[in-house]
Amino acid sequence: MSDLKRSYPELEDQLFKAYDILSEAGFEILIEDGQMLVWPKRATIEMDIEEGIVIVSEDDIEAFEERQEELY
Repeated sequence: MSDLKRSYPELEDQLFKAYDILSEAGFEILIEDGQMLVWPKRATIEMDIEEGIVIVSEDDIEAFEERQEELY
């Protein structure tokens, strides 16, 4: 069997660092079908119209969505 050719070893190193940082911070990570899916435990990552990227707890998602409708 031949060895795997690593085309982007520097990018892999950075990806592993990001994976470690996110894991230690409490994020769930799934790598599947060429994608890295990341989400906080018991929360969701959302894009707020005014604030940009925010993390919203499951308990507050309805209020967040109402706020987005009001801002829109």
